[in-house]
Amino acid sequence: MKPRLRLFSKVLLVALLNLCVLGVVLAVIIRVQFRLNPGSFLLGPAQARILQTAHALALELEDTPQQTWDSILSRYGQINGVEFVLFDENGRRVAGQDMQLPVDVVEKIPHRQPPRQGRPARDRQGPGVRRPPAPPQFLATTADPTRYWAGVRVPVRMDGDNPHPGTLVMMSPSLLGSPLFFDVKPWLSIGLAVIVVSVVCWFPFIRGMTRSISQMTRAAGLIAGGRFEIHVSDRRSDEIGQLGDAINRMATRLSGFVNGQKRFLSGIAHELCTPIANIQFGLGILERKIGEEQKGALTEIQEEVHHM
Repeated sequence: MKPRLRLFSKVLLVALLNLCVLGVVLAVIIRVQFRLNPGSFLLGPAQARILQTAHALALELEDTPQQTWDSILSRYGQINGVEFVLFDENGRRVAGQDMQLPVDVVEKIPHRQPPRQGRPARDRQGPGVRRPPAPPQFLATTADPTRYWAGVRVPVRMDGDNPHPGTLVMMSPSLLGSPLFFDVKPWLSIGLAVIVVSVVCWFPFIRGMTRSISQMTRAAGLIAGGRFEIHVSDRRSDEIGQLGDAINRMATRLSGFVNGQKRFLSGIAHELCTPIANIQFGLGILERKIGEEQKGALTEIQEEVHHM
């Protein structure tokens, strides 16, 4: 027999599917109508974690020799599941993984260009081509292959000099692979809260509906077995309550039909008992008065009366 999915499970699955569809529709509306990238909702909460990690790393680098910076960046990278690269104010790599940065990421890293010979530094670029100042923190996503980037301005102290502005760049090949870029715990809490609220809202409705249907199914089976005294609760005012009222009326009418049939058969049997008894009595008297040759026909009549 093919297993059947209960109505309670079906309705619950439809409710969960409805939540998923609403989430997809909301993401499309945010992307099309408001020109927002849904990924920003995932990367947005990571800014505080990125700033905290970058500041802690900068403080540790400031107190250690420059020869150990690569190992420190590697250790932080293993802990956070990302790759760290440190750049100085001129955009040159100071420590970390030697990687090819995409153009979109390079443009976000602030660097100072040396002035041209014979021209002051303030006049080396015209007003129309001046590069806008880079933000102190940035988040970026690149494709082919997909990479997730973050950068934070941090002070860099090299060879005992005064600290100079630098940029700490972080890269992760997967958004879910690094707790620094994406922390799954808050989203699990949100998902759990949505499921709990949905269950609280939907469970009484689904439970009441399935319980009423189960009672009607049981009552229909008992009525089919001849127990017409079964009564289904008809306190509901919706279509299920109307169905329960119809089952009660059907049981009442069937009980009336069956009881009427029994009374009819009982009346017929009572009415036939007296004349049949008289016929049997008359046949008995007739049997004493007829000869042997007529007793064969009389026997057949007695059998028919006995059958009646």
